[in-house]
Amino acid sequence: MPYARSRDLLPPDLPVTVTRSAALDLALAWAKVLRNGWPATPVSIDTFDRATVDEVAQALGLDSTEIATLPFDPDQTAR
Repeated sequence: MPYARSRDLLPPDLPVTVTRSAALDLALAWAKVLRNGWPATPVSIDTFDRATVDEVAQALGLDSTEIATLPFDPDQTAR
């Protein structure tokens, strides 16, 4: 959810930090899944662009055809 589109839903005094996830964040999340013995695919990954997902999936030897993506959309509304 874009911060600019959702800020009015958050309390005005709530401290907020906006970060951008990197491929390392995705790789670490998948590593945790694998460590827990859960299947890595099929899966849908939100906010990462397809190129990043494909890069990490290839590095981990995952079948990218079993991975759906919903890339970040700055125009997505909160409602």
